[in-house]
Amino acid sequence: MTSNDSLEHQHRERMKELRCLYGLSRAILEEDEFDSLLKRVVKLLPPAWHYPDITEARISFKGIDYCSGEFAETPWKQSSPIVLNGVQEGIVEVFYLKVKPTMDEGPFMIQERNLIEAVGAAISSALKRLQILQELNAANQQLTAANQQLRAGEQQLRAANQQLLAGEQQLRATNEQLKRSEERLRLVLEGSDDAPWDWD
Repeated sequence: MTSNDSLEHQHRERMKELRCLYGLSRAILEEDEFDSLLKRVVKLLPPAWHYPDITEARISFKGIDYCSGEFAETPWKQSSPIVLNGVQEGIVEVFYLKVKPTMDEGPFMIQERNLIEAVGAAISSALKRLQILQELNAANQQLTAANQQLRAGEQQLRAANQQLLAGEQQLRATNEQLKRSEERLRLVLEGSDDAPWDWD
């Protein structure tokens, strides 16, 4: 392989890596669920490796596996952890389906090690962001439910206040009627003082 061929080959390899990272960035920006993000990202990995035709990938997160095309586990693999809050919650793995010549790390190049580490770190950050968003959404839903309960309570309180006011008005009206009745009774009794009484 000539120097120009080597440079061209390196250029092609870097372009594959850049396309992978660009696709990863787009997926992180566009997806808002763990499941859809990881399904999309795992498909980006095989084309970025040196032997894409015999490369498969798997992303495992919290007990769920997301696999590329014709996935099969083999001894020839690279991996990078998915870490959230200092705890490993999953792993990114790339496998070669056939044995290949030894390079920097088994059959893998050092650039591929750097790539899978970058992918693992980016996925970790993205999943942490989604986790925070889900927690915020859950908190907002709880707050909305609490506000709805508060409004319902306020409506019940207003209804109770209205009933209380109506009761007070009825009580005042009853008191007025009672006062008038007492006044009429008093007048009747006062008027009866001058009337003769028959004790027989």
